[in-house]
Amino acid sequence: MAWKLILHSFNMIFGNLAEALKVSVGPILVGLLLIGLSFLGFGLNFEFLSEMEQGSSANTGAAFLFVLLAIVIMTVVFAWIAVAWHRFVLLEQYPGILPAFRGQPIGAYIGRTLVLSLLIALVVFALAFVIGLLTALTASMGLAIFLGVGLGFVVSYLWLRIGLVLPATALREPLKVSESMAATKPMAGTIFGVSAILAILNFLISLIIGQVYNFAGIIAFVLDVAANWVFIMVGISILTTLYGHLIEKRPLID
Repeated sequence: MAWKLILHSFNMIFGNLAEALKVSVGPILVGLLLIGLSFLGFGLNFEFLSEMEQGSSANTGAAFLFVLLAIVIMTVVFAWIAVAWHRFVLLEQYPGILPAFRGQPIGAYIGRTLVLSLLIALVVFALAFVIGLLTALTASMGLAIFLGVGLGFVVSYLWLRIGLVLPATALREPLKVSESMAATKPMAGTIFGVSAILAILNFLISLIIGQVYNFAGIIAFVLDVAANWVFIMVGISILTTLYGHLIEKRPLID
């Protein structure tokens, strides 16, 4: 069942590739343009980046503000993409060259995402402390890698259990975190399997791309961008599928 859910999500993306690109590429380009303009607006340049690497730059205040603004921009871009994709799949709201922005519940989506992220962060901080302690005591690289993958699994599992709140928000349908937990309980085992598969795939793909960087930087960069796009869209698609199946009672067709 876990593989079926993942394959359904891949089919959702690549079976509607034109729409997947429309909801994501435009917002990403807008975000990158705004970040580039912000970089220049703060009086930063590539010489500054070189100085930062050497620890000799005095313009750290502007850099800090730029980083904060870049994070805000990319958060808005992610929410824009996610809302557009949820609404395309669940409401058949087809995107144009750019997906709709005005009048969409993007602000509410960001707010819910921040709340869910905070809840998960509380668990992650506790687990990260334990992982750091065990790694320091054993000095085992293998254990560190295993626990790191395990941490990624925990984050994925919790996100999928409480994350039905997000597609509900995109559809302007009220749903509490407790209701999301209750709705996903019957598929907890499947979600466990999905989280494990995604954590392992993410680790293996990151490892492979990291090796490619050693001898083909440009190719590795392209692969890195493509892999990140796929993982982002798969994550959104899995939440969309779970919401459609568990809340709207749609069948898993694949």
